[in-house]
Amino acid sequence: MLLVLTSIPLWFLLASLTRRRNLGKLPPGPFNLPVIGCLHMLGSLPHISLHKLSQKYGDVMYLKLGTRSTVIISSGRAAREIVKLHNLKFASKVPLISGKYFGNDYSGIAFSQYTPEVKFYRKIINTHLLSPTKLKIYDGIRHEEQRRLARSLSDERGNPVLLRQKLHNMNMNVITYMLFGKRFCGHYNNTVNVDGFVQVIVDILRLAGVFNVSDYIPGIRWLDVQGLEKQYKHLMDRVNRHLLSILQDRRVNPPVFTSEEPIAFIDVLISMEEKLSDITIISLLLDLLLGAVDTSALLLEWAMAELFRHPVELSRAQIQIDAVVGKEKLVDESDILKLPYIDAIVKETMRLRSVAPLSLPKQVQGGPIKLSGYTIPNGTTIYINSYSIGIDERFWKDPLEFQPQRFFDLPDVDVFGHNFNFLPFGTGRRVCPGAKLGFDAVQIGLATLVQGFDWKLDAPGNMNMDQTFGLVCHKSQPLVAIPVPRLDSHIY
Repeated sequence: MLLVLTSIPLWFLLASLTRRRNLGKLPPGPFNLPVIGCLHMLGSLPHISLHKLSQKYGDVMYLKLGTRSTVIISSGRAAREIVKLHNLKFASKVPLISGKYFGNDYSGIAFSQYTPEVKFYRKIINTHLLSPTKLKIYDGIRHEEQRRLARSLSDERGNPVLLRQKLHNMNMNVITYMLFGKRFCGHYNNTVNVDGFVQVIVDILRLAGVFNVSDYIPGIRWLDVQGLEKQYKHLMDRVNRHLLSILQDRRVNPPVFTSEEPIAFIDVLISMEEKLSDITIISLLLDLLLGAVDTSALLLEWAMAELFRHPVELSRAQIQIDAVVGKEKLVDESDILKLPYIDAIVKETMRLRSVAPLSLPKQVQGGPIKLSGYTIPNGTTIYINSYSIGIDERFWKDPLEFQPQRFFDLPDVDVFGHNFNFLPFGTGRRVCPGAKLGFDAVQIGLATLVQGFDWKLDAPGNMNMDQTFGLVCHKSQPLVAIPVPRLDSHIY
């Protein structure tokens, strides 16, 4: 018996070495334990743990997460290579358990593999919701919600504000107007309150990024050792019930639009119901809510936290806005191109505080592929660690410092996946379709917060900048601050 037990690790080691020889030259990586591989190395902040491992093993690193062969890409050079040479083979998402629930059995676009249906859905979204022409139509609602935010903060004179909640509500109203033709709160039968629904969206984004052990060791899925599937099901029961009630109400009571009003996106989807099932429609609506409500709010929260830590940068931004816009009107989107400091602060926040550092992993299909001289087997899971890319000292000087001015010397570095040393919205065929909307929202939001108010921290002292990992990374302690109006009251 003792001989059998002691021979088991040796068998696993020999089997592993044999597989590596059969697979060709794999990238270097840490030693993989039997069964769990390197799952134990991920820790509470996997993007940081993987970054530290990449410092030892290189930009293209191979490891096993449970039984799943995984490659971590940690440099702009390697990201460029895989996208430029293997874009189509690198376009499908890994079919994770969370995606099966949150994507209604992979019925939308966010969690799905790259299929003709997904290409069709993206075309619908890009044509009928996110094209430059369509976005221009929604300038008015975005401006209204910007003013509503400024007015709400002005009314809080002297009182501490949970900034994240204010930003969530603004984002929710903008996206629900675009999707449903009305602001969210109180417009539909059987609706939950806005705060409750926002929290469901936030919870989905958090849980979608958690490494579910059952994805990597399928044999124990029936145990649900982390209790995640139970949470997935609970959240999706709430979301599906709510969105389906909106869809059914829309069919029974179709709206009458005036010539000045844009057709809501849900009505575009209903008009295509011969091609789209109800499950697909509500899955696409959920995908868009997931992309719009939380991410830009978190970016704004991180940006303001950095400005509170660097008051000189806040002062410089206020001086520029005062010179360009003045104090007799609230900044608007037409001013943004004349405010390079706001642009630089937003980009620097995206670089240093990567909100979606690992995003959803892709899967090599139609492989194997060659990458940096290594062989990547078919079916391999691939993560691009945008956190590592954003602090790569080979491209960024003093990468751990908050220095917005660095972008004045990098005018060609954009946020839309074209520069591989900076990938806040991803890249390739699965780049975020709402990148332009999200970037614009963060810019005008930050400009409003900077122009309209001076700020005091509710609890002076060293600010806690810890983060909580998920599909998007939250500031562990939400930012609470006191807004002090800088403009005359009638401006708000």
